Amino acid sequence: MAAAATASTVSPILAHVDATWRASAACQGSTAAAFYPPSTTETREQRQRRESAARELCGRCQVREACLEYALYVQEPYGIWGGMNELERRRLLRRRTAS
Repeated sequence: MAAAATASTVSPILAHVDATWRASAACQGSTAAAFYPPSTTETREQRQRRESAARELCGRCQVREACLEYALYVQEPYGIWGGMNELERRRLLRRRTAS
């Protein structure tokens, strides 16, 4: 999951500027419910199920790396992007900055 995403071959700037990758995203046309938290509170188990469903779709996506790089570049604060949640993306950014 996250380990494979750390060695990205997609330019973060390119993923941001040329967002044509979005048209090929596996999540196109799907409901955003699995990718974003609900407006009401959810239990830990509910969050894990929701994120797991989103990650499963991301795992089959051919543009997952571009999606992740875009989210990292714009510092997207919400949702599952490229198979990673907000906390995982912040950790990845810190690791990249430290190295």
